[in-house]
Amino acid sequence: MRYRREGCSRKAIDLAAQNGHLEVVQFLLTQRTETCTTWAMDEAATNGHLDIVEYLHGCMKNHNLHHHTTCTKEAMDGASANGHLGVVKFLHTHRTEGCTSLALHEATSKGHHHVAAYLCQHREALGLLEDSDDIANTSQ
Repeated sequence: MRYRREGCSRKAIDLAAQNGHLEVVQFLLTQRTETCTTWAMDEAATNGHLDIVEYLHGCMKNHNLHHHTTCTKEAMDGASANGHLGVVKFLHTHRTEGCTSLALHEATSKGHHHVAAYLCQHREALGLLEDSDDIANTSQ
């Protein structure tokens, strides 16, 4: 099999991550010199692609690739809003970005009470605002 040699953009990796194509992400990050942006992990988390979030985090932790993979608070905000508790737990355990109060608000308003409960339980470590009790109580 022959591969194209003219390169690709960072957007290719970001879009592969967003859409859950782990093998494409792995190939592009190991065979190309382009890196991904924070958008890759943010969108993978938002869409519940835990395998990609774990892989991108592992790339950074192991320094086995030529890039630094990071994310923003949008990763946990998006995962919370879409009810992806496994992703939320992974980000909380392995990352330091945390989330905003939007994570709890969106999880609650969209009926993801299991995620809202987890966020409330860990709100201090996540840096959530004092009003998290009020938001959580509206879901009861």
